[in-house]
Amino acid sequence: MGSVYGACAKLIEGLGPAGRGAMYSSVSFIGTSGLTKNLGAQAAGIGISQVMPYPWRPSTPLLARFQQAMDTIGAEFSYGALEGFVNGLVVLHGLRECRNDLTWSNFIAALEGARKLDLQGYVLRFGAGIHAGSDFVDMTVI
Repeated sequence: MGSVYGACAKLIEGLGPAGRGAMYSSVSFIGTSGLTKNLGAQAAGIGISQVMPYPWRPSTPLLARFQQAMDTIGAEFSYGALEGFVNGLVVLHGLRECRNDLTWSNFIAALEGARKLDLQGYVLRFGAGIHAGSDFVDMTVI
């Protein structure tokens, strides 16, 4: 499935849960937390590729820092929240590197110049024309 959780949930509700003649899988864009809240027990067995590590276990300093930040503001852990947290750290890195000379081209140059940005347990790699940052993929099954 390649859509957001609301549309995918309607499809699954119409076709029946995984394991009853159907197998479902999706990419992380679906919104794992929203899908499981929307479908409840019907979400069991759905496979989802994730581009972030498992956010509920503080297995790295980055994940511990993420969980502490989320606890501070009373927000739920999720793959999407972790991805936003990582994106925020990347933006902050670029801004710091630009110092007082912030332009779009300087910002891009700052990130490309980072080459390897270690966020204490999640490494991003940038370079000339290399802007994806990560090739991390993990498979989860609800």
